[in-house]
Amino acid sequence: MKLTILDYGVGNLESLFNACKKTSNIKIDINVSSNPKDLSTSDSLILPGVGAFGHAMKLLELNGCINNINDYIDSKRPILGICLGMQILFSRSYEFGSHNGLNFIKGAVQKLPECEEKRPNVGWRQLIKDNESSMFNGIDNNSFFYFTHSYFCKPLDNKIINSSIEFCGEDVTSSIQNENIWATQFHPEKSAEAGLILLRNFINF
Repeated sequence: MKLTILDYGVGNLESLFNACKKTSNIKIDINVSSNPKDLSTSDSLILPGVGAFGHAMKLLELNGCINNINDYIDSKRPILGICLGMQILFSRSYEFGSHNGLNFIKGAVQKLPECEEKRPNVGWRQLIKDNESSMFNGIDNNSFFYFTHSYFCKPLDNKIINSSIEFCGEDVTSSIQNENIWATQFHPEKSAEAGLILLRNFINF
């Protein structure tokens, strides 16, 4: 089995690679690659990301990754988008203007609500699980995960939302699952044991 972590210039790669290495209870080849052609031979794909939406989309285009990601997702093989990697799976973002995303998840990326809470949202937040997704097998409903973001994803179909957090008195999407597409706004690789279990669930998906 081959897992590819796509390096397109905006990812937190070392800690993600190490976390994936810790989690697997099956034989797996973990490959951090900047070559989009490697997706054709991958069984699983992780799309990481830290930074701004528009910049990330520009890098994907410059690196020739978009068509390969499209082909990969169309093949129904599993993909996990993390943080910015989740956001670029959506149709559009309103971060520093308006930018088109990959459009695999219908919906938009919007700024977090305003109140006395600090933005960006950095630190540990308790998840509210919205369904019994396989993403959270073995993870308690009151588990904490690590976040760092100023924008959040709002899908058109609320049924694909797996979990949320409360921010400024509103429910904010923290993870989704739509068939072979998994995505988390939080960083599982930085979320201690609960994050490792989630990565293991994805690898075994």
